[in-house]
Amino acid sequence: MLTQFHTKDSVFIFELKMDKGRSFEEVAEDALKQIDANGYCDRFAVSGKKMLKVGVVFSSEGKGMVGWKVK
Repeated sequence: MLTQFHTKDSVFIFELKMDKGRSFEEVAEDALKQIDANGYCDRFAVSGKKMLKVGVVFSSEGKGMVGWKVK
């Protein structure tokens, strides 16, 4: 699931993923790769704002957010 957040100086692009029994690191990297592969930042390139890509991982066992990784 993709979502975005804008501030005066930055654009945050979030990709939210469920871990489905995989390691946090693997799922977070997949989320960041998906942001790049789908060009989610492209539409903001001309804004001149700092781009922050955030892969957020949730537990498939209902334990909430596992963590996040920023690139």
